[in-house]
Amino acid sequence: ATLITKKDVKTKFVKVRETLENVKTPYLYVSVDIDVGANSALHGARFLNCQGLSLGEINNIVHEVLRLLGRVKLLGLDLLETDVYRAGTVVQGRKDRTYEIEAELAARILHRAVKG
Repeated sequence: ATLITKKDVKTKFVKVRETLENVKTPYLYVSVDIDVGANSALHGARFLNCQGLSLGEINNIVHEVLRLLGRVKLLGLDLLETDVYRAGTVVQGRKDRTYEIEAELAARILHRAVKG
């Protein structure tokens, strides 16, 4: 198993790419913990005690997962840790986009899985 940290995503993204390129399984289960974008990309995460990844950084990871889905089959997908009481609300004068971001991520992953 390989641990990829937030620092790796921000400063050594090649580690993300190399780790996913080395996946040898024929099936992949994708689980997206929404806390990964807390206080940065979105505010509808359950835990807001730290600064998460930006939407661009999350999209970069998803892009690499989509590349992986070109050679392995998607077994399942889940999105978790959404705070349904905070997601979609107005935070500091801006509407939270948690639900839109989740829908876009799921649509991109599922579209690629079906396309093959």
